[in-house]
Amino acid sequence: MLRLNLAVVLTIMCIFVSGCAKKTQIDSPKPLCLGRLEMTSAFSAAEQALIEMDFHIDKMDTQIGLIRTRPLEGSQFFELWRKDNADSYKGQMSNIHSLRRVVDLNFRNNNGQLCIECTVILSRLSMPEQKITSSANAYSIYSESDKNKQTLHLDAQQRKRMEWVKLGRDPNLETVILERIQKKILINKEDGKL
Repeated sequence: MLRLNLAVVLTIMCIFVSGCAKKTQIDSPKPLCLGRLEMTSAFSAAEQALIEMDFHIDKMDTQIGLIRTRPLEGSQFFELWRKDNADSYKGQMSNIHSLRRVVDLNFRNNNGQLCIECTVILSRLSMPEQKITSSANAYSIYSESDKNKQTLHLDAQQRKRMEWVKLGRDPNLETVILERIQKKILINKEDGKL
């Protein structure tokens, strides 16, 4: 019994201590400049890196130098194979809120070098709650659920007012994506694919 109580106390202390941790924010990364590399080779490496991170390509245009992904919902704590949470803070936020990310890669020629700029836009789902008349109905704040089963059934008014609110950029994930693209290009060069 003493061990159980000690384990509970330690767990609660860890939760409180981790909740007080500072949110670390880094500046947006500088563009990744690759030297004299063909646009098609860079596009191929970037596409491979994004697909390995579970992003799905929405638009890919070599003429204007753009790759854009479809929105990807943030991974949950049990999805260990997912790579879209670049730091523990964003991982915690993905478990608490409905988050999604859209990646834009812009390819530019800069003084004879091909440079890739990465922008990741983070958004959170905002759902208007229903009016609650008593604490017994608190389970239905976001849905028409009952106390035995929680399901998300939005009424027409909620559905109309529901929206994805942009929270800004995710520079940690931008850095991770650019690093993965650079590694993918090096691997492709070693394999003779470039």
